[in-house]
Amino acid sequence: MRAGGRAVSSTTRGLNETVSASREKKTRQDEVAQGPTSREQKRQQEAKEARRSTILYTVVGVVCAVLAVAVIVWNSGVLARTMTAVTINGEKYTAVDVQYYFNTTRSNLLTYYYKYMGTTPFDYTTSTKDQVYNEESGQTWYDYLMEQTMVTMRRNAALADKAEAEGYTMSQTAQDSLNSTLKDLETAWVGRYSSRDSYLRASYGPYLSYNHYVELLTRDMLADDYAQNHYDNISYTDEDYETYYQENADALDTYTVSQFIFRANVPTTDEDGNAIEMTDEEKAALEQKAEESKPVLDFLKETLGGAIKEARVSKILKSGAVCLTADGPITLEMEKYFQKVDPENAGNMKAQRVLELNPDSAAFAALSRAVESDRDKAARYAKLLYAQAQLIAGLPLEDPAGYTELVCSLMN
Repeated sequence: MRAGGRAVSSTTRGLNETVSASREKKTRQDEVAQGPTSREQKRQQEAKEARRSTILYTVVGVVCAVLAVAVIVWNSGVLARTMTAVTINGEKYTAVDVQYYFNTTRSNLLTYYYKYMGTTPFDYTTSTKDQVYNEESGQTWYDYLMEQTMVTMRRNAALADKAEAEGYTMSQTAQDSLNSTLKDLETAWVGRYSSRDSYLRASYGPYLSYNHYVELLTRDMLADDYAQNHYDNISYTDEDYETYYQENADALDTYTVSQFIFRANVPTTDEDGNAIEMTDEEKAALEQKAEESKPVLDFLKETLGGAIKEARVSKILKSGAVCLTADGPITLEMEKYFQKVDPENAGNMKAQRVLELNPDSAAFAALSRAVESDRDKAARYAKLLYAQAQLIAGLPLEDPAGYTELVCSLMN
């Protein structure tokens, strides 16, 4: 009986477990059919948002890491030192190379202008990309300098390649010049930069190393030395020169001068230390005199015609009656210079002359009266004053005899 009781008890317990499992399964099926409870929905939403945030942070982290690496690589100059910027004669040049030649071209141009003309062709404190070189085409100074940079790079590459192909070695003079340049470099930075390398980077680009600078400089000096050696070995006879001249006489006998700029220090105070600059009252008084003198000034321009650009009341004359000044790029000193060195062609280099008069002088008063009463006499006065202004300026008279007759006619 006891054994049979244990069998019944085991059977009952198994039956109960089966019923319980069946109920749990039924409950889950009912939940699926009815949908998740609000509590379950909230839990699922939070889990979903947590997964989304994890993905987003992962993506942002990867992007930031990539950007950080890119910045580090860019700042290190690896790309500028390794990526090809231009290929010349089959040889690849990096951005560092182009920057070196560009900065050299820019520096040479600024030095030339300042040395021979006392000025600079563009504002070196402002980007050349923002300054126009050619008004008609809109070409900027940056574009122009880059063109010249490419010309220099092609020239030097061709000459250096030819020198190396012929086995040409740098002359002792060129080698001494190279050594001197490198020696000077060791002290050129002192007092202005923190080191030699910082001076090089400031002058030729932020990623140029000293060793690469020496390599580029040596190759350029080899090219220049090869070209000079080739030039020195060219010989022509007098007959060769004469033949070439006869064939190109028109071109050789003609030259064009665009502009000369002369600098001078002009004092800002008089002998007593007073400022020369006009006060507002003096400027207003001068404008009033100019307006009152307009009929006389217009008469002078009409009478003298193309000899002068303009007649105006002077703000520099104090005791003198008349003087001659110039507008535009050609000064009176330049005009006199060309009359001296090339009198045949000096007519093409004339200043735009301005006849300035002192409205408080007796000569101006006499001219004013003549304009109102005797215009023939006023015309002679005008020519006389213009001739005197030329003499004061050190310019020759076109008709000295006519000037003498004019003076004598006014003495009658």
